[in-house]
Amino acid sequence: MTLNASSVPHSLNSAEKFTFSIILPEGATDYKIFLNDEEIPFEESKSFWFLDYSGKPTLTVNRGITSKAQHRGIKVTYKFSRRSILKKPFIVFAAFFTFFLVLIFAKRVHLKTLESDHQHTH
Repeated sequence: MTLNASSVPHSLNSAEKFTFSIILPEGATDYKIFLNDEEIPFEESKSFWFLDYSGKPTLTVNRGITSKAQHRGIKVTYKFSRRSILKKPFIVFAAFFTFFLVLIFAKRVHLKTLESDHQHTH
């Protein structure tokens, strides 16, 4: 992912210091941020949204850029497994499937105990 200088608001092009955060997809690993082909340090944290179980990596950079000429682009690199895309839908499907199996099992057990109680009383 690359952010070009033209996509940065004009007011930021002459800023002495500012902070920006980038939220990567859940399951992203080995991330790096480059400014003008130089790797820059960042703070890592996790952001949790709906149905997130491990959180999305959030990278926060505190950096000063003094002119538009100095800022040619911000490049973010990371690795992402294709299996990570299928993990959340599979977990949701498995949860619903398990829930309905438990309901079916509970209903059958309840009916069998009622039938055996009914037979013993008559």
